[in-house]
Amino acid sequence: MDDLLIMHNTLDNTILTILNEVYCGVLSLETTHESNYKCNYLDLEINIRNNTVITKMYNKTDSFGFPIKRFPHFFTNISIGVKKATIYAEVLRIARTCSTRQDFVNRLRRTKNILLKMNYNKFTIESSFLRCLFKNNYIIFKFNINTSRTKDFVKEIF
Repeated sequence: MDDLLIMHNTLDNTILTILNEVYCGVLSLETTHESNYKCNYLDLEINIRNNTVITKMYNKTDSFGFPIKRFPHFFTNISIGVKKATIYAEVLRIARTCSTRQDFVNRLRRTKNILLKMNYNKFTIESSFLRCLFKNNYIIFKFNINTSRTKDFVKEIF
């Protein structure tokens, strides 16, 4: 077992006691969290604020002191369709992990900047962002994007 998320009352360690008994010391359980109200799990940063669970995208490579290549370079011998699909999938991943509009916008900007540094042109990035938003209306509603101004929303990211 590698990744296990347990949200529990820190005053009641019953679940940890049970898990330790089940695995008889063979498996060492470590708690990794920054506070009682914040933890990182897989690609999520989970916060509890005012009794509400708020999620953001968490990527441990963001804190590395060197760039990580997560997208194919624009001039590689990969079809433009695959490159656009990669951008589309990243927008979906961002939308699914972020619970606030501001986090969504910040992550889209970060993705845009990474792609621009990899020689993607603005049109390719914008059109991929728009295609994803138009094909997945729940994103528009989730982040309260005015449907008649979706293009303007994407332009603001640039």
